Amino acid sequence: MVEFAKMQGCGNDFILMHREDLRWPVSPFAKMVCDRKFGVGADGLLMVAPSQKATVRMVYYNSDGSPASFCGNGIRCFARYVRDQGFADSDQFTIESDAGIHKVRLISGGSVSVEMGKPQFEPAEIPVLLPGKQVLNRDYHNKKISCVKIGVPHTIWFVKDCEEPDLVKEAKLFEHNPDFPDSTNFSAATILAPDALAVRTCERGAGLTLACGSGCCAAVAVGQQMGLLRPQVTVTTEGGRVQVKRDAEGVLWLTGPAQWICRGRLCGELLARMQEKG
Repeated sequence: MVEFAKMQGCGNDFILMHREDLRWPVSPFAKMVCDRKFGVGADGLLMVAPSQKATVRMVYYNSDGSPASFCGNGIRCFARYVRDQGFADSDQFTIESDAGIHKVRLISGGSVSVEMGKPQFEPAEIPVLLPGKQVLNRDYHNKKISCVKIGVPHTIWFVKDCEEPDLVKEAKLFEHNPDFPDSTNFSAATILAPDALAVRTCERGAGLTLACGSGCCAAVAVGQQMGLLRPQVTVTTEGGRVQVKRDAEGVLWLTGPAQWICRGRLCGELLARMQEKG
């Protein structure tokens, strides 16, 4: 039997477990266990692993089995899981991801604040193969897009009403586009006020989700870079609200809910199917 937990942050849901408990290749396992019909069902798989640089290391795989370096909603859930499971002995600690080292702070009421890092706008760093020092409000296939990296690549499209576009259809333009060699998360965003934003995101490897933490940060970062948003912004997603704050050093902090759903054990029949797949 393999024990797991399931948690969610603004409707972005995750399966969490210990990396040492996994005896199969991660990619096919993540795809199977995240399947909403034949598995537990989730947007991604988060695993606790040891770290030489931080309190713990977060390993993340999308629901399609692809690895990802980071996840904003996921790291909040991961932080609470780590604290509740006793891997950390205080409410403030550090988590290593493939995107770097992140400070986290648990807040009363089930919220978690995460250091997301500084947004990167240089095309080579994102990466995006478009000319210029930045891709900011750029005309591209009948859209005004902006590109930024917040742990992972993001493309932001500001629109009057982010609920209107068929986001899955629009995101397909970027999914396997040679101008985006690592693909990209694609978000439609609407500025409601200088300190309020609405965002919908189609995540690479997971599709349309109820919320994307790094996508919220990316949209805020672009809006701030364009001089349209204040240092602290409330972001509304389909699954809930988060706060994004830029500190004096230009580092973004994401604060939002991280809530338990259940604990469980993967049954023998599911694991047998995993064994059959090798």
